[in-house]
Amino acid sequence: MKFIITSLLILLLSINVGLGQTRLPDSYVNLGLGLGMNYGIIGTKTVIGYRNSGLMLGLGFVPGGLLGYEIGAQISYEWFYANIGYGVFGTQKINDDPTESLKAGDIMVGAMIDLGRAKTVFIDIGLGHTFGAPTMTGFLGNTIDQNAFNGVLGLGFRLGTKKR
Repeated sequence: MKFIITSLLILLLSINVGLGQTRLPDSYVNLGLGLGMNYGIIGTKTVIGYRNSGLMLGLGFVPGGLLGYEIGAQISYEWFYANIGYGVFGTQKINDDPTESLKAGDIMVGAMIDLGRAKTVFIDIGLGHTFGAPTMTGFLGNTIDQNAFNGVLGLGFRLGTKKR
């Protein structure tokens, strides 16, 4: 329920921001640098498809020096987008064992806030929730559900754009 309410609030904020935005240029590749699960925690996000809809690939690094990634699909309408993917959302280290990456699914909604008239550069901001994350056993023997809210913040670039 919290996810639905928060998603609606982000959507309302995005609509408010997006009302001043006009139609986007045609592009087939979007590349971004940022933070969050879509970006492999700290790294890049690439969307291959018409006008920011299509295959989504995130590649980066997770604190602890491990490779972070997310692969999925994104659908976009003007400035609003929604995506679903699977990838690394964090790390864990138990006792003296090597650090290992934690993986889960992720569903996210967000907005692309254009910077400049050409609309080739934008701020990517979103809110999501993980699902299917492993549960952990806490210090006192209790179980800890790791499914949680997450967000992304990045700077994106529309490559190969054509003016309309």
